[in-house]
Amino acid sequence: MTDRSELRQLFRTRRLEIEGSSRLTAERAISDHIDAYLDSKMQDPGTVAAYLAVKGEVDLECWLDQTTHRVVLPRVADDGVMTFHRWSPGDALVLNRFRIAEPRPDAPSPDVIDFALAPCVAFDEEGHRLGMGGGFYDRFFATHSNVPLIGIAFEAQRSDDILPNDAWDVSLVAAVTENGVLEF
Repeated sequence: MTDRSELRQLFRTRRLEIEGSSRLTAERAISDHIDAYLDSKMQDPGTVAAYLAVKGEVDLECWLDQTTHRVVLPRVADDGVMTFHRWSPGDALVLNRFRIAEPRPDAPSPDVIDFALAPCVAFDEEGHRLGMGGGFYDRFFATHSNVPLIGIAFEAQRSDDILPNDAWDVSLVAAVTENGVLEF
C-alpha cells in the first residue's frame, strides 16, 4: 500500500482505536518521554513549538500544563501560511477556518524555536512523517530547517514499511511514542 490517502485512512483508524484509560496512559507516557528528551538536549528551558490535538492526535495537554519551556502554537492564515505564536495555559484561543483552536493574531511570534513537536498520522524507521495532507508543517519547516522536528504519535502509528517520501517532505530527527524516543 503506497497511496498516501489509503495510508492516512489506515493509520488514522489505528490512532482512533486507542481509547479510554489506554489512551490516557499512553499520552502521559509520551509527555514524560518528551520531557526527558528535551531535557537531554537543552540545559535551560527553550522555546518549543507544540500543537493542540485534533482528530485523535496525541493530546499534549499533560505536557503543556507542566512544561517549563516557552510554548508556541501554530496559526494558519487564510492564505495557508503557518506561523507560530507564543501561548501559555489559560491564554485565549480562537478558531481558524478549519475549526482548530490557535493563538490570537496578536500573540507574539518567537525569535527562535529550539525544537518542534509535530503530530503524525504515521512515521517510519527512517524518520519520514505522514501528516494530515495539508503540507503546513513541511512548508514551514522547509524554510526553518534549523529547527529539529520531533514526531509525536502512538506506537500503533509506526509503519513497518517505509512511507512515501517526496523531496519537499521534511524528515523527523526523532519520534516519541508511549514506548520511548526513537532518534533518526
